[in-house]
Amino acid sequence: MSPSGYKSKAERLESEVADLKSMDRRERAKAAKELARARSRLGEIDVCASLEERLAKEAEAERFEQRAAKYDRKAAAIGQELTEIGDRLRRMRGSVRPGQGGDAVYRFDVFLSFADEQRDYVEQVADALTARGYRVFYDGYEDTNIWGRHMTEEFDSALREESRCCVPFISKEYREKKWTMWEWRSALARTLEDDDFLLPARFDDTKMPGLLPTVKFADLRKLTQEEFVVGLAAKLGPVN
Repeated sequence: MSPSGYKSKAERLESEVADLKSMDRRERAKAAKELARARSRLGEIDVCASLEERLAKEAEAERFEQRAAKYDRKAAAIGQELTEIGDRLRRMRGSVRPGQGGDAVYRFDVFLSFADEQRDYVEQVADALTARGYRVFYDGYEDTNIWGRHMTEEFDSALREESRCCVPFISKEYREKKWTMWEWRSALARTLEDDDFLLPARFDDTKMPGLLPTVKFADLRKLTQEEFVVGLAAKLGPVN
């Protein structure tokens, strides 16, 4: 994503945080007010002239306490949302990497696109890069994050907007699957803005639409997995 795009996104998140903090303060103020009312009613019990009055004061105090609990629950829910958005904002602010035309901000250093037949290999690559401190989009890491969300939207955003580069692991299976071809087309769209975005790696000689034969690729038939990881890390540059 361009610096201006991420700035706009960060500003929207900051606005959401401000709104949520305001809502949190209102709900907590309501809860405090209801608790004060409850304490006031309980304090009046000792001067009640009859049992009926005492019971009425206790019932009224209980209603105020229930209202306070309701506002506290709302505040807790807002607090949880604040935590989640705050975490997203902190990740964005802490993810500045050098980019074309200045500093671009990315959530991920690299997006790994692959067919499921090569999952074992790619997972080891993802783990090795993560151990070196790189932020890696590997779908196995995202199962919890994308639970209940639209996968096409989440993956498209992660691929085209939130990743500094993409490594497609080209193979016969990669070319045959609808999902990986969707990722491939999305990655190609990003190359219109960033020539250095696509870093192809090959398991075989499968031809890919839009990939010129002059584009340099990593030949996984000639590289050990460790050599590939070392080369990719060198391409990504030092971890900030």
